[in-house]
Amino acid sequence: MKNRRKAGGSKSRPLAAEHQGGRRLARALEHHQQGRLDQAAALYEAILQRAPRQPDALHLLGMVCKQQGDSVRAVELVRQAIASRPEAVIFYENLGVILKELGRTGEEIDCYRAGLEHNPRSASLLKRLGNALRSQHRLAEAIEQLQKALALAPQSVEILNDLAIACHDASRLEQAESHLQKALALAPAYHKAYNNLGLTYESCNRLAEAAACYRRAIELSPGTASYYNNLGNVLGKQGRLAAARRLFGQAIGLDPRCGAAHNGLGSMEGELGRFAQAIHQHRRAIALDGGFQMAASNLLFCLNYAPDLSGEAIYEEYQRWNERHARGLSQGVAPPANEATPGRRLRVGYVSPDFRT
Repeated sequence: MKNRRKAGGSKSRPLAAEHQGGRRLARALEHHQQGRLDQAAALYEAILQRAPRQPDALHLLGMVCKQQGDSVRAVELVRQAIASRPEAVIFYENLGVILKELGRTGEEIDCYRAGLEHNPRSASLLKRLGNALRSQHRLAEAIEQLQKALALAPQSVEILNDLAIACHDASRLEQAESHLQKALALAPAYHKAYNNLGLTYESCNRLAEAAACYRRAIELSPGTASYYNNLGNVLGKQGRLAAARRLFGQAIGLDPRCGAAHNGLGSMEGELGRFAQAIHQHRRAIALDGGFQMAASNLLFCLNYAPDLSGEAIYEEYQRWNERHARGLSQGVAPPANEATPGRRLRVGYVSPDFRT
């Protein structure tokens, strides 16, 4: 009898510990969902002291670290969670998000591919892989993965939308339009599809249709600054400068950090001859995004019309533009192969958008 009681006791202890760990995990998750991150982290750590490979605790502690700004540790913890439970799709998805935020896109792509080895029919992982490939301008591969995702989830408006974006980037505009029309047939209030359909029409120079799509997107999501910016771009192309200027102002009002809207407003101010205001807006766009080449080019153009700037000051701006945007392009370029005979007659060509025939 004593031996039987001892045997029963040896089995009950791990079951009790497992039950206690489950309750502790539930309490930690409640803290986590309520934003009490320190309390959640403490409970996840306590679970891992008893069970160092517990996959849910590893994964969720990793997400707490991400939320608290320690993304490097978050990557380590979620990788450990994947090692403990390699079939969990959500682990790969969240690891991919963290790697993307860290700018480690190559690792993000590898992460999704690893997840697909265990879950080859995961439309979500295929979609994320396609989008990561698109961000690297690997458009043919991106379209292939997104098409696979769509075959698994043909009613997904998000996949249709993402596939349309990839097709647009690859200049497959008819395909992009088709995918977006299908998305809108499935979800007539899907504002992202209206916006992207507008971009597709704009790329085809179908400006009236593009404007109608942007207006519909604004009706459905009036708080999205980029939609006002996009409509402003189309109205500017149509020569409706005052209306475009108002739209760029609305976009900035919704999102003061929208560099594209500052650049657009600067362009409208320049077209209206308000070069001081134009220069201010282009500088603001560059301050928000130092790599914004179009805004930098627009700034150089406007500086030539600034009466209070010397030629030397303008030249310095051109030098800065060259250092930031052009110098790297010249690396590896072969020197001209033309004849260098002194006194040879030269032919000089001029290129400018201001020339008129």
